[in-house]
Amino acid sequence: MNHENIIKVFDLMEFKNFLLMPMEIGKFSLMQLIKQRFRNKKGFNEEEVAQIMKGVLEGLNHMHSTRKILHRDLKPDNVLMISKTDFSKLKIIDFGMATEIDDIQDFVSCGTWTYQPPE
Repeated sequence: MNHENIIKVFDLMEFKNFLLMPMEIGKFSLMQLIKQRFRNKKGFNEEEVAQIMKGVLEGLNHMHSTRKILHRDLKPDNVLMISKTDFSKLKIIDFGMATEIDDIQDFVSCGTWTYQPPE
């Protein structure tokens, strides 16, 4: 998927016992940034949260609208930050549980249970 908020995979190399996938580099996860901010008692202001959410939602919209892909494990650990100051520069990563679906009836719940909706 070619989108600024989705991690780019440059190649896929298959070896005897493993796969190698060279990708873009991210500096730290959104979870690391959240923990650092709250340790320093700084938190996030409304503009920063809006930038983060805009990047995540634009990436998800691209996945859903162009390829009908559901991530199924979206959480702060699976969002890489490229910059500590420009929150719009982020990448959605870890598509290990992602699936392509044509019908929402085919959806099977999976992922990290603490991030799943209660329904």
